[in-house]
Amino acid sequence: NDVILVLLTMAWEQRDRNQNSRERMNGFRVYYTLAEVCRRLGLSENSRNKVARAIKKIKSQSMQTKNFAYNAHTSQIGLVNEDTKIILKSGRVRVGATDVDFANYQDVFFVEFDSYIVKNLYDEYVSVISSDAYLSLKSGPQRRVLIFLASKRRKFGDQFLFSLSELAQVIGLTGSKKRRRQIGEYLGRVQDNLKNFEFTIKKRREVDDWDIFITFYEKDLLVEKEDRDPFFQDLLDDYGETSLSSLDLTEIDVVNFRSEFNRKYHKEAGKEVFLYGKEELDPAEFCIDVTLFQVIKCNYQVTKSLKALAKVILSSMINGNLELPEKYRHFVSKRAEDGRKKEISDKIKQELVKKTEAKKEELEKLSKSFDKMYNDMIKNNKSFKKRLEERAKEALVSEGVSEQDMMFMLSLEHKMREMAKIDFLNGDILDYPALKSKSNNQLIQ
Repeated sequence: NDVILVLLTMAWEQRDRNQNSRERMNGFRVYYTLAEVCRRLGLSENSRNKVARAIKKIKSQSMQTKNFAYNAHTSQIGLVNEDTKIILKSGRVRVGATDVDFANYQDVFFVEFDSYIVKNLYDEYVSVISSDAYLSLKSGPQRRVLIFLASKRRKFGDQFLFSLSELAQVIGLTGSKKRRRQIGEYLGRVQDNLKNFEFTIKKRREVDDWDIFITFYEKDLLVEKEDRDPFFQDLLDDYGETSLSSLDLTEIDVVNFRSEFNRKYHKEAGKEVFLYGKEELDPAEFCIDVTLFQVIKCNYQVTKSLKALAKVILSSMINGNLELPEKYRHFVSKRAEDGRKKEISDKIKQELVKKTEAKKEELEKLSKSFDKMYNDMIKNNKSFKKRLEERAKEALVSEGVSEQDMMFMLSLEHKMREMAKIDFLNGDILDYPALKSKSNNQLIQ
């Protein structure tokens, strides 16, 4: 499922090439590399064989399509049912360095989808989901639930109702006796990840089924910094998310580059760290940082690819002839100074948060203490209740609320509680005439 979604997304991205191409024949051709599919799925490039097996499995699968056809001669409309392979054709193009030397080559693959499948994409009869949201879910059923909800939302808006059996059929739980519990867990997991919808499940009368009601509200998928690779987060802070996105550099790219570059540096240089002045640095992280500095800060033109440029810099590091521009030294110094300022600022913010949380916790404890005291005093101390009731009535009347009002008694109860709570939190409740008989120690407790 994950692989075919990536391939269909690439089909949409390559739509201009397909619309102008003569090679599409019965289908629409999509070009890809295994490394690119891995990257889009948030996987290491070492998973290429796994992706290749998934595509091989997809090639053996078929799907049914329905299409209405109009006959101009008979003025009749017909419903056409067809069985088609999802992938009609596939192949590989091996690109070598020269026409005689294929020692350095790159494999580019292609698949051809049935024209009906891609036409639905081009006509936008599809639901769009966030790749971050999709990849944040760890199991197939959870991801299918996300796709199901996105389809329903596209058709019915932010509020819609469907049966549990309909969703069970989509995720393959029709025969499960525990489908109610399992679907509730899947919806809960999707809700925890997206944080942008609420759901309720209600049993249908006299039927072994449930209604599920969904309400979406506007809230973007949050990506917590703690969930990111720390070095990638540093790059985002230093160079900005927009700059990295313009270079099509993602977190999984950085992880793969670091793994590959460090292996190469350790093997060829025979060292575990790179010396920059007196500092011992991670070779791959230093290489990536210098590369991004040249491209983003110095407007260095990338002719082939960002990775190819980084490899040139890595080779210079290994050979010991790396020459750094003076601008980079100033950039590093300023970044270090900004980092120290940010660290101090973060500590101050953390202290403020702690104080705020402590105050909030204290108020919660006081509120619980008040609830218990108020209920006991209203129940057991008539003079206290009478005095408080008189004060609350006076306040309501002064606010223009008539005693003949149908909601007066409800407003009176609310006002009594509100006034008593204010006095309790201020300590003024100790001065109530009705409580003078109690000792201060008992009241404070």
